[in-house]
Amino acid sequence: AAERTAGSAERELASRQRIVALRLVSTRERWAGRTVVEALEAEGLVYGKYSIFHREHAGNKSVFYVASMVEPGSFDLDRLDAVTYPGISLFAVVPGSVEAPVVFDMMLAAGRRLADRLQGQLQDEQGSTLTAQRILSLREELVHLEHVARRLRAT
Repeated sequence: AAERTAGSAERELASRQRIVALRLVSTRERWAGRTVVEALEAEGLVYGKYSIFHREHAGNKSVFYVASMVEPGSFDLDRLDAVTYPGISLFAVVPGSVEAPVVFDMMLAAGRRLADRLQGQLQDEQGSTLTAQRILSLREELVHLEHVARRLRAT
């Protein structure tokens, strides 16, 4: 019976996972492919699985990801000089190996630094300007999600 309870708690937790995302868009012309990749690498992001960039944490676990806003979202490093990007998406699946609010804070900080580097505008997942109020709202949702996840893990 304990095995069934643990399994159902894991399924319940997985069903409550969500993707939290931020967008960084160019405010002028599209960014050159090489410029974007250099900014991502300067931020310490690692190119990896699915041909996107990852922020790695202890144990080489990916905490959040950065993909191109151009379908299919991957970066083709062999074609950087021929490609331009209107923007990038930073996203994470939460809850995960790191607490959701911490992941969001890491992602937001990286997004802000990338916005400075690329002279872009940080937006929420809907494409609206990322205001202080929206940041607070997103963070509160993630704190709640983390509390629920903690309760489910304890069962």
